[in-house]
Amino acid sequence: MFALAGMCQDPHFRLRGGQLNGDNDLCLIYFGASGFGEAPSQATGSAETDPYFVLRRQSEDGEVTVVVRVDWEGIFTILANDDEAAEHAFRELIEPSQPEEVTRQWSDDPSTLEMFLNLTHLR
Repeated sequence: MFALAGMCQDPHFRLRGGQLNGDNDLCLIYFGASGFGEAPSQATGSAETDPYFVLRRQSEDGEVTVVVRVDWEGIFTILANDDEAAEHAFRELIEPSQPEEVTRQWSDDPSTLEMFLNLTHLR
């Protein structure tokens, strides 16, 4: 699993028209309202109620999956099974938000894999 993490100084995000590819993409914005759906437990495995933004992008052939999660404070995590796809999502979505303290690494940590799986199963 390839992971990028850091913090955005200016957490404003824009999805440009035509970038979501229908059934292969998901965009979820959770505002932190308790009692609505199961988004917090599905996305993080906890009872967290702070707002967050999730973008999941899958290639048409289904072999490449990238998930981007940004907490309300601007803390971001990008997880992907392809480093080039992760870097593309970073440049497209995170870079305009002035990221800092960015880390990039391949990881086989069980909690990272669990977060990736949880985010890939959001509906």
